[in-house]
Amino acid sequence: MDWQQDASDDRKIREATNDKILVNDPMDIDPENDLKTNEGQPECSQCLRRGLKCEYRVVTDTILKAIPVGFQLVDKQQSLSNADAADLLEILKRVPEDEALEGLQLLRTGNDPALISSALRSYDAGLSVDISQWTDVPITNELSLAVLQLYLETDHPMMPLIDVDLLLDGLLGKNEFCSQILVSGLFAWACQGYAAFEPEATVVGYSFYKEAKGLWRRSKEARVEDSICTVAAMHYLLMTSVSLGAGAQYVEFLDDLLDMSKRLELFNVGPSHDSRLDLENSANYRKAKSQIAWVSFACLTIYHHSAIIDLFRPLLQHNGAPWQRLSTLESEESTPDAVYAASVKQLQRIVLFYQYNHPESAYSFFWHSALLYLANAMLTEANIPGHAPDWQFYLRLCIARYQTLYTGFRLAKGITLSLLSMALEKGAMDIPQTRAIRRDLELRGKHHLIPDQVPVYWVVDLDLALTDPFAAHAENLVLRFRKLHLREMSETNES
Repeated sequence: MDWQQDASDDRKIREATNDKILVNDPMDIDPENDLKTNEGQPECSQCLRRGLKCEYRVVTDTILKAIPVGFQLVDKQQSLSNADAADLLEILKRVPEDEALEGLQLLRTGNDPALISSALRSYDAGLSVDISQWTDVPITNELSLAVLQLYLETDHPMMPLIDVDLLLDGLLGKNEFCSQILVSGLFAWACQGYAAFEPEATVVGYSFYKEAKGLWRRSKEARVEDSICTVAAMHYLLMTSVSLGAGAQYVEFLDDLLDMSKRLELFNVGPSHDSRLDLENSANYRKAKSQIAWVSFACLTIYHHSAIIDLFRPLLQHNGAPWQRLSTLESEESTPDAVYAASVKQLQRIVLFYQYNHPESAYSFFWHSALLYLANAMLTEANIPGHAPDWQFYLRLCIARYQTLYTGFRLAKGITLSLLSMALEKGAMDIPQTRAIRRDLELRGKHHLIPDQVPVYWVVDLDLALTDPFAAHAENLVLRFRKLHLREMSETNES
């Protein structure tokens, strides 16, 4: 399959890149002609003949002492692996026995020691957190720990807004990288994913959402100083508002998030900015700032291609109309269709990358914009003769992802039914296929206690929105889907 080939190519690229950055290994050292570098290390004869400076991989004394006599570490990656293993060993000594046994089982099945250490460290630190110090929402420490643990295992690897160690130390009051609004925003988002295991988590999550909104409103009125914690909290608040179908309110959150990010110079930094000023901040602050800036860039990359698709959608060639060339671009093939197709291709790669490399994508909603835009593009291609048949694969992939997301995010059901309605009308799917998917959604969503109706203003049919925005809304598409099924049932009964 194409996505497997892409993943294989990506691995080859990474491996080739790793090979290029390896330092020169001093080999064939001549004991009689060895020279000492400034660091007191010998220079080999091969490097001397070539006029090169020997560079040595540094291995810490802790690791060296742990290596049996007679072994030599010559590979940097191996040294890092041993450091992770030593770290894991120390953590296994501290955590409860059942957690230690689970960690050992994960290690025996081939999991990365660094990932196991991160999960166990989170559990170890989380046991000491008193969540009531950070929120007025009634939630037990046990439930908050379970929600946080699931979040760190699923969403955080895909969207690490803040470093795990900084966050956990902040929750314990050991640093400044935690705040009430950050806790409220994080749990408002994380409780939705945990609803797949505990249905009442949806109600608790909504309480956190209301608390976070109130905290942000008061912060704006009081003109509280911007902080990295507040930026992270606004990310969570924005994503939660989208997944709950909060309508135009999420636009307000997005504007506030972008304005604050610019003030903190996370992006759009002017050329006159003196980077030396950043050195005045602590190492932890610089780490937190660079990490959240990277995550913001990753999110904006998805929205970038979505915006390009929206921009060029009205200019696409239809019904044999002549090609339009974009005169501002040099290529002879610079047409709206070519630009549109390029962004669709990038969305395909994004969706495949997350699907293949991050199993957690099944429980994370923040990337659903890529799914929505890609599904729309594939439905458009379904009626264009000569297009590659892979549109069926990508369409089913997007719908399947929405089906899985519905376990925690109720908005996913309305979007899925809307896409099924569009697929039926375009002839991309038939009634039996859509009926099976609808039944699957009903089974997956039994735990939802809050009504899962989609707000009327949520646009799903992006092509139809150009000519009839009202008809393109999810609520109307779901209604059309139900009418199509009722009509099919009526015709079946009559026959």
